[in-house]
Amino acid sequence: MDERSSELIIREHVAANPESGRALLHDPEYAAETHRLRAVLDHLDESLAGEGLTVEARHRVGVRLAAAWLGTDAAHARAEFAKQLLGDGHVRIPADLL
Repeated sequence: MDERSSELIIREHVAANPESGRALLHDPEYAAETHRLRAVLDHLDESLAGEGLTVEARHRVGVRLAAAWLGTDAAHARAEFAKQLLGDGHVRIPADLL
């Protein structure tokens, strides 16, 4: 494969999560996190190859790491919805949890 695995994984993540793509273009912190993830994915791929994992297995592990590291649009939407409920006063956090 000519293309680095990390580039493919990030491109797939952005394709599946359009809000992540917008954040990558407009949010410097998100872009920096994505850059750090790219380096981690490259090291992870080398390490898993050294352990004998197939290209497909290494790709699946990388995809899972990217989703956990960058989050998904669905996870971000759930978090925004929870913030909205809290802000509107529909949900209250018990004082002992703060």
